[in-house]
Amino acid sequence: MIIPIMTFFMYSALLLNIPLLRDIIIFIYISFIPGFALLKFLKLNKISFLDAFLFSVGLSLAFSMFMSLLVNELYVILGLSQPLSVIPLTVAISAFTLAIFLIDYKRNLSETFGSGVSLAGELKDIFPISIILVLLPILSVLGFLYFNVFIIMLSYAIIAVLCVMTVVSKRLIPERLFPFLIFSISIALVCQVPLTSKHIIGPDANVEYYVFRLTQINGHWGLLNAKVNSLQALNYSSMLSIT
Repeated sequence: MIIPIMTFFMYSALLLNIPLLRDIIIFIYISFIPGFALLKFLKLNKISFLDAFLFSVGLSLAFSMFMSLLVNELYVILGLSQPLSVIPLTVAISAFTLAIFLIDYKRNLSETFGSGVSLAGELKDIFPISIILVLLPILSVLGFLYFNVFIIMLSYAIIAVLCVMTVVSKRLIPERLFPFLIFSISIALVCQVPLTSKHIIGPDANVEYYVFRLTQINGHWGLLNAKVNSLQALNYSSMLSIT
């Protein structure tokens, strides 16, 4: 029931338009719920809780890109000028997600993720190290937001220690935590560059932002005019992850 409940919260957040609350709820929905529905649809039930979480995030990101492309192409065919605006995207993504949910519900797949191991028991086994992995991206973000050298160096030290621990012994960090470990370290490192300034840093990032803004302003994606745009802009415009 997480899927219909989160869908209700998403529509409520859009209608009420409360700053920050709307951002948080929609971010959670887009980043997790479609992938979670697809995971259930594919009957991938005998996997750990952490794997289920990570697969849900990955599938959700891929789903959002391909669904947006589909909406863009179908709506252009129907003659609508701005398919990539809030209402068409919201209706399409939520309708597809709820359709998958209803199919799963009809199949009566009520079992939970895991192979005979309770979620509470699994979390208890990995509790100490999992807390560190959750806090690592938060430390990195806070360090660069407030330019706190101590926190920044502490996050680097934690990353180094975690990498050494994975090599020294598999008892210190179980193998089933490796995907979450990579995920946590990646988020901690990726957040560093954009948070060092209030402005966009790097030539690649500026061109990426340019082609994204064109898509956002126009409300649809299309090929750029080669006469007035650079080859770099034309290449970036063809990437779904940007546009």
